[in-house]
Amino acid sequence: MMNTRYMLSNILECIGANAAALAARRESLAVLCYHRVLDAGDPIRARAHPALFTSTHIFERQMELLADQFHPVMLSEAICWIEGYGDIPRRAVLVTFDDGWSDTYANAFPVMNRLGVPGAVFLATGFIGTPERQWADIAYESIVARGDAHAASSTSVNGTPNLTWPQIDEMARHGFEFGSHTRTHLILPHEPTQDILRELLLSAGDMKVRLGSRPSAFVYPDGQFDERTMRLVRDAGYQYAFTCNEGLATRRSPRLALPRLSIHDGVTASRSGDFSRAMFLTHLAGTIPWRYRRRVT
Repeated sequence: MMNTRYMLSNILECIGANAAALAARRESLAVLCYHRVLDAGDPIRARAHPALFTSTHIFERQMELLADQFHPVMLSEAICWIEGYGDIPRRAVLVTFDDGWSDTYANAFPVMNRLGVPGAVFLATGFIGTPERQWADIAYESIVARGDAHAASSTSVNGTPNLTWPQIDEMARHGFEFGSHTRTHLILPHEPTQDILRELLLSAGDMKVRLGSRPSAFVYPDGQFDERTMRLVRDAGYQYAFTCNEGLATRRSPRLALPRLSIHDGVTASRSGDFSRAMFLTHLAGTIPWRYRRRVT
């Protein structure tokens, strides 16, 4: 039987609700939040959190749709618009990636480069160019492995889980921009003030050395933040910060609490694992009832 999200999305698409919502949208930006982009046969999928990956074949269809029917913008363009400089096109979207996984380069970058879709990657800089795995990846895999005695440790594309600085340089030459995601993916609200500041400043310093400039934009690890965290992000020199709170960004959005839309197979794939255009457009249009928005099916 069809899952509820799939059924509702097809009804909303069929009656024109998505088209109407997107046509009525003014002065807003959909910031899409991706984590991993994994091939259908990648063994990592069995040990990755389902809300943190999109299948490569589905991602390609999503980008084709964005390139054809939306207006992808760069992070710097979005920031200029937020600050009141110029207009933003209707159906504007900003594609972002968290963490700095190597599959962003191997699977997402070639598709986006071919289609001319720019992107922004928020880097946990302490992992870049290393074989180290982020703690959230290890923690979720350990939970899965308890029920699978044969579960093997995941690496990623070409045996390493993280982007390298040369890969980042190449992406930067082809329309990608970069922001900070701390140095070690520290969940900031739970940490002492001095540790938070150290993470924020060291990450910005890493990017200054490697990329030639300090980042102005930041993403909160695990989407967790509070008033103290926002203050420290500002004190560390960041002017903009993105959350995992779902919604559209406008010029009225708090600069240090900008919303995004989380994208993964659970909100864009049919039960058979194929790309669902209706589900993707419904998610972007915001027409599905709220209680179904975050469910992973």
